[in-house]
Amino acid sequence: MILFITNAIALWLMSQFISHISFDKPSALILTAAILTLLQKIVKPILTFISFPITFLTLGLFNLVINAFVLYLAFKYVEGANIDSHLSSTVIAGIILSILTSIIEYIL
Repeated sequence: MILFITNAIALWLMSQFISHISFDKPSALILTAAILTLLQKIVKPILTFISFPITFLTLGLFNLVINAFVLYLAFKYVEGANIDSHLSSTVIAGIILSILTSIIEYIL
C-alpha cells in the first residue's frame, strides 16, 4: 500500500514539473499508480532476473532501461496518462521516479 501511495505522489509531482508527463484526469493518475505498483511487484523482478547478465556487464546501468520499460508499460495501458515515448525521456522519468519514491518513502 505504501508503494502505491508513493508512486501516486511521485507521478503527480512529476506531472507538475515535467512537460513530458501528463494526466487528463485524476482517475488516470490513480490507475497509472496502481498499474505501476503491480508491474513493479510482478514484472520488474522477472525482467531483472532475465537480464542479469546484461545488468552485470553494464555494472547495473541496464536497470535504468528496465525501470523505463516498466514505467512505459504503466502509461501505455492507461487512457488519459501520457508520457513522451522517446527512450531518453522515459529513462530520465524512471530515474526521477526512483529518486522521488525514495524520498517520499523516507518521509512516510
